[in-house]
Amino acid sequence: MPLPTSVPANFWEAPELINIHRIASRPRLISHDRIGSLLSNSDEESPSYLALSGKWFFKYIENPNDAPEGFISDEFDFSGWDTIQVPSNWSMYADTADYGEYRYHHRNTGVIFSSALFGLKLGLSIGGALAGWILAAYGFVGNEAQNEEAKFGILMCFSLIPAGLAFLKMITLFFYSLRDSDMKAIEHALVERKGDLHAPQN
Repeated sequence: MPLPTSVPANFWEAPELINIHRIASRPRLISHDRIGSLLSNSDEESPSYLALSGKWFFKYIENPNDAPEGFISDEFDFSGWDTIQVPSNWSMYADTADYGEYRYHHRNTGVIFSSALFGLKLGLSIGGALAGWILAAYGFVGNEAQNEEAKFGILMCFSLIPAGLAFLKMITLFFYSLRDSDMKAIEHALVERKGDLHAPQN
């Protein structure tokens, strides 16, 4: 989608602009080059299938104006960028929905995602309050020059405390037992189960 001529230079601030270069919506149909892959109900076996999972190039910038020129081009050099694993934790919500349907024959996608968003917002609320409580404990005073103890509290809020919380998150993820191989088997089982449900009954 080309940029409208009426939007300001900071086009990301234009509410009427909802996408740029996004592919138009279309039916999720994948062609197959042989009967065997079609009957297997496995999209991965089609030459037209492209998985987006894997490592993506990533670069954090504080201002959209600082985005490297031409970074959307296929010829752009990403060698100096970091990489992140995709998909990340958001895909786990859909995986748990599939697992729940596979295990209990009932799908609770809405409950899972709404609970996750509630937990996210609750965490943001608690995190904001916790930062204020920690700074207050170290003697932080707004709009004034801070003493050494308050400066140390600010340093803690941006270093060891979030690092410790991230470490606790890593420990909980260690107990997450669903792997890619498990999810592929579950997805195939669900496809077969739904096919049986829609098959004509004699």
